[in-house]
Amino acid sequence: MTLRAWLIWFFASFFYLYELVLRISPGTMVDDLMGTLNITASGIGMLGAIYYLSYTPLQLPVGILMDCFGAKLWLTLACLLCGVGSFVFSLSNSFFWILGARFIIGIGSAFAWVGLIFLVSHWFKTTRRALMIGLASSIGMIGGIFGQGPLASIVQEIGYKETLWILGFFGIVLAVLMFIFIKDDPKQKFHHTKRENLKITKNAIRAIKTVCTNKQTWKVALYSTLILSSTTVFAELWGISFLQTKFNIDKTLAGFGTSIIYFGWLIGSPIVGFISDDIKKRRPPLIIGGLIATLCILVVIAVPNTPLWLNFALLFIFGAFSSVQLLTFSMAVELNPTYARGTAGALNNFVTMIGGLLLQPFVGWILTFLWKGGMQNNIPVYSFSDFRMALFILPLMCFLGFLLSFSIKETHCKQLKKKKHAFEFHQD
Repeated sequence: MTLRAWLIWFFASFFYLYELVLRISPGTMVDDLMGTLNITASGIGMLGAIYYLSYTPLQLPVGILMDCFGAKLWLTLACLLCGVGSFVFSLSNSFFWILGARFIIGIGSAFAWVGLIFLVSHWFKTTRRALMIGLASSIGMIGGIFGQGPLASIVQEIGYKETLWILGFFGIVLAVLMFIFIKDDPKQKFHHTKRENLKITKNAIRAIKTVCTNKQTWKVALYSTLILSSTTVFAELWGISFLQTKFNIDKTLAGFGTSIIYFGWLIGSPIVGFISDDIKKRRPPLIIGGLIATLCILVVIAVPNTPLWLNFALLFIFGAFSSVQLLTFSMAVELNPTYARGTAGALNNFVTMIGGLLLQPFVGWILTFLWKGGMQNNIPVYSFSDFRMALFILPLMCFLGFLLSFSIKETHCKQLKKKKHAFEFHQD
């Protein structure tokens, strides 16, 4: 692992941190947006979903672009888009334009995680990939922590528009730094003749066909979706409002409560990656993590009259054990041939993010359906029972992920290699 590899990894990881802050930022602005735009929970759900509406379909094309043309230029342009989207959001007073801004941010963000996986797969050996992905996730989770309690404090202090303007400026600066420091794999050729472009197209189709016809790829991706959805829905959008309602606490304290989930991810991600690489197994952590995550989120959402400190502790444990989801990216790469690394990682992320696309507005619609018409300061008021019913789908999905993990094939941390008519695993 060279210094160049570490620098590339660091800036790609920092882009992931940045896009995660942007992704979850509406969760700290729910009351402000409801009051300013005169919308209900279903409108907030749409605001969360529109990000995934652009982010999710792009995952597979992004992976193909990475496989064919490298990561440097695409990641730079993507970060610029995130910055521009934040500026548009900060300057808009129309719900339509804010939806458009979130759509733009989703386009830019679509490149962050897939680009990171792509760069790790090209600059680090298979025996260190899970660890590097785990460490990168930990950096990203710092963004998750900042994007909850601390960002809620900033929004409360200077306003959400000013906060978004600062985030937009930061995105422009980061894009410049990424252009300077990120390098593509020198072993890969990214400048092509017309004949080579035709070959690239054929290879892209080949990679898609290989990945999409692999049943294990879909099982791994579905597990990833089921486990991550609770974090996507609870920590990113509805957790702050839920904790405020359940414990009658202010936004800042509730924001720190949801940020504890990301702190759990921060601690758990590198540990899970290290343990998995060390024991050379992926499936046992998936099974254990799925079960414990299910129990923790079930108690938080379904059990009333529990102490605040216990809920915060359970949210930390939930985050730490949910981080096993990161192993699915290593497995997606390992379960497919080397020529389809980017495509495999992208398909995994594509399926994973469908959970956020569907569940964030689904919870909003359920809350709106259960709403009894109560208003406070021109903001709809939802009860604890409303939230409990709307969010009960989260522990259910975690449990389904736990059951699915038993059918996933163990890779033993080895890369799939095609030999004649059969596939076998081998060490890079």
